[in-house]
Amino acid sequence: MRKHGFADVEVMDAEDIHIDGEFDVILAGDVLEHMNNPGKFLEAACNLLLPHGELIVGVPSALTINNIKAWFCGREVVHCDHTFYFSPKTLSTLCARYHLLPTRLIFTVQPQSQYETMAFVLFRKLLLSLFYRMAPSFIMHFKRAASIDQSKYIEWK
Repeated sequence: MRKHGFADVEVMDAEDIHIDGEFDVILAGDVLEHMNNPGKFLEAACNLLLPHGELIVGVPSALTINNIKAWFCGREVVHCDHTFYFSPKTLSTLCARYHLLPTRLIFTVQPQSQYETMAFVLFRKLLLSLFYRMAPSFIMHFKRAASIDQSKYIEWK
């Protein structure tokens, strides 16, 4: 990032964050699934958010259509560094333990990988047009529970 003009860059262990200040937005894209203890990160992130700040988390989905490959091939195709799978329910439950509640959910699909056949990509596209919640990944936005009007809050199920 420094090579691209960003001067204020900190590099540290996401499970052991030591940084001063508070932030409007903390982005954790494809991070939690690599950790030994994502709760340590979530606790620090909650403490670093401004009162109306937002944590944005992107993770692979436990409910992905890509698991069909595992059923037919008899093995999971998962990145060697991943330690967790999350669903919207399990991620929101984990974050709630650290006083973070979900405010937005978006299902996402990565571009075709070199290992996916065109037939599979077309099948996935068709299936996801009918069942978008089977997307390979999702992004959830969280805010501190204290900053959310919970009288109008709908729990993620």
